[in-house]
Amino acid sequence: DLIELGELASEYEATALIKEENIETGKQKSTDYTTLLSEGIRHHARTIDGWLADIAVCDPAVGSGAFPVGMMAEIVRIRHTLSLYIEDEERTSYTLKRCCIENSLYGVDIDPGACEIAKLRLWLSMVVEEDDIKSIKPLPNLDYKIVCGDSLMKVEKELFNNELFHELEKLKPIYFGETNYAKKQAYKKQMDELISQITSGNTQFDFEVYFSEVFHRKGGFDVVIGNPPYIPLQRAFDDKRKYADLYKKLNCEAFERRGDIYCLFYEKGISILNKGGHLAFITSNKWMRAAYGKKLRNYFLKNNPKILIDLGPGVFKNATVDTNILIIQKAENQHRLQAVTITENKKNHIDLAAILKRNGVVLKHLTQDTWFIGSDAEQRLKEKIERIGKPLKDWNVNIYYGIKTGLNKAFIIDNAKRQEILNNCLDEDERRRTEAIIKPILRGRDIKRYYYEWAGLWVIIAKFGFYKESHLYLSIVQHLTRYEEQLKNRGQCKYNRQNKVNINKDYTGQHHWLELDNNPNENYLKEFEKEKVVYSEIVRKPQFHYDIEGFYVEATSFLMTGKNIKYICGLLNSKPVTFFFKNYYAGGGLGEDGFRYKKAFLENLPLPPITEATKPIIKQIEELVDKIIAAKKDNPKANTVLWECEIDRLVYKLYELTEEEIEIIEKNGN
Repeated sequence: DLIELGELASEYEATALIKEENIETGKQKSTDYTTLLSEGIRHHARTIDGWLADIAVCDPAVGSGAFPVGMMAEIVRIRHTLSLYIEDEERTSYTLKRCCIENSLYGVDIDPGACEIAKLRLWLSMVVEEDDIKSIKPLPNLDYKIVCGDSLMKVEKELFNNELFHELEKLKPIYFGETNYAKKQAYKKQMDELISQITSGNTQFDFEVYFSEVFHRKGGFDVVIGNPPYIPLQRAFDDKRKYADLYKKLNCEAFERRGDIYCLFYEKGISILNKGGHLAFITSNKWMRAAYGKKLRNYFLKNNPKILIDLGPGVFKNATVDTNILIIQKAENQHRLQAVTITENKKNHIDLAAILKRNGVVLKHLTQDTWFIGSDAEQRLKEKIERIGKPLKDWNVNIYYGIKTGLNKAFIIDNAKRQEILNNCLDEDERRRTEAIIKPILRGRDIKRYYYEWAGLWVIIAKFGFYKESHLYLSIVQHLTRYEEQLKNRGQCKYNRQNKVNINKDYTGQHHWLELDNNPNENYLKEFEKEKVVYSEIVRKPQFHYDIEGFYVEATSFLMTGKNIKYICGLLNSKPVTFFFKNYYAGGGLGEDGFRYKKAFLENLPLPPITEATKPIIKQIEELVDKIIAAKKDNPKANTVLWECEIDRLVYKLYELTEEEIEIIEKNGN
């Protein structure tokens, strides 16, 4: 009641109490006003107020302090409402806020500037409660409430030296309210010396040291809130280390070298809760389905996930990341996670609690595999296709990235430039050799659903080791020499894989400047000449094309080779398989309607296997794929909807879907 009714509770409750008093004194006979709060809340107001005054809240990535300030506003608002049933003339907004800051709020950030802004916001929140600027009270000292440090790190400490901790915790409230500058400095020096003794001189931040009173009094925080940073652990931390190198030594259960730092914040946040405490974070939603989130999902299952709201895109103005809110309790898992996907426009104010109540589902059978928010019927559908289908990774197919040049304008050329290079060859032998290593190439934007729109572009296949035979391709060398400085400045040409310079080689980096990036070898290049499926990675709808013309594709595209590739192309372009991929395996959306055919996601997609019983259906699908491709080749705008719908019907049959299951896909699929 207290939380849901908001400001209305305080105003309405006060009016209702006045009306009740008027009736009791005979000033009026009746009233339409009745108290909104239950008898239990009114009767136990002082007890509830005591709990709120004692709550301990921490934001481990405090930033500008928005979350602690917001939490304080909620606590003060509720305590204000309870004031109607507590006789205390000293209870003002100012005293309640000061009490909250002193006893309840804690924050950490690695950025000193952010810490200062957070302190300023807390100070300003108190100043606005003063009616007379001349009577503004001295502001409290927040140095040991908002602390600059790395929340993820910890130190070895003298945990059993209770005397040092006792002295430290005795000084903190004195320092908080001290206004004399000299005394403040003296107290601060004492506390810093105590911390140094506890940590044996280690200056690294540690929750159990800097906020020791919370752990000694309550065993940890009641609430951990925040919006931790999103930083890939593969990103460079400094000249010598990546973030993964920095945090691997922490031995976090959620650590995955190719993961994201916010996963580690989840684990740290839960670890500093007391038993029964709650964490509420808004983060990227990629952990729900991404491979790097598997360990984190498993860690969550050891606790009690309670609410999951998948917000999707559009929450933060300057961020393209899709987000979610997770509320999880440090307790035994009850296996009843309330979850909902928000489809409403986030630009408008939306009532998340109301949407969760109206559209939410309960997820009871979560594992460390991908987490999908759906109805019981949708969950059963996922289980069914996984029972019938075989993951793509078990299909004897290979997925490769497209050609990575490192400098497209040097290696990718148009028809005119190709002809110029061929014309500049010294003789027919050089021309023949040169023509053989200039291949037609498709960009991601050129690949469509069952067809392509070639832009007349070619790629110079200067494979690994090309420089040794460059004397046989003088016309190509002449062309590439125009870009020599830019080609030499590519990272792979400057440094080897250890980020060092080669001394005893003909080139300083991973390959010679005349060559393509990523050292493409003969085996890799042969894959482009095979029967294959080519596709764009980031799309709004599936764009798989079956290619037997020997096209190469560049870095924004992928190719798939192996057996039954034409059948797989038909499956991947079908409505049911697209629905399964987007909803169950895609690792979250990109923007409003985009998604990503990442290799790691695709490999988990279960496709109907080939058996003696299904061979006739599969043959029909392959024949339909041939018809569609032939029609699109003659006319890219050819209407092939009926054939594509027939493929959908056959795919439904292969998955043995019921009418009800088909309806789920037809209703929600594109």
